[in-house]
Amino acid sequence: MHDPCGSKSGRGRRDQCQGSGNGSRRRAFILGAATLAFGAIGSDLGASTIDTQWVTTVNRIGQAVTIPAAAWLCRRYGLRRMYVVAMVLYIVLSIGCALAPNLATLAVFRFLDGVPGGLAAIVCIGILITSVPMSKMAVAVVLLQVIVLCAPGFGP
Repeated sequence: MHDPCGSKSGRGRRDQCQGSGNGSRRRAFILGAATLAFGAIGSDLGASTIDTQWVTTVNRIGQAVTIPAAAWLCRRYGLRRMYVVAMVLYIVLSIGCALAPNLATLAVFRFLDGVPGGLAAIVCIGILITSVPMSKMAVAVVLLQVIVLCAPGFGP
């Protein structure tokens, strides 16, 4: 079996590739789950489905705002540190989303939750670039994209 993340240095690179896939998969799961739950979220918060869809829009805006700065942050502080920061922020802000008492608060937390989502997207690509040999890069990038595209189908 061809292992695009395998290399002479072995397990360390495979762990990096798996971490990269996990970060991307987590982001895709949440976007899929929020989209499926619009009706329930709206009824719980007393908002219409159309109003609730803004929650996803502001999350994407949070990601879009972060992506340009993410490469600089990764160079400045390192991929590992930024991966940990993105995951910790993601967990904390997701708890904030779950505890939001109204739609406005949920939208604010989802915007802030988009920040580590945008950071994670760049960090995952950076991890692949630094841990996969150039000869296996195409296969590794395709596998990462397959994870991102298929994750919502397997998620909640």
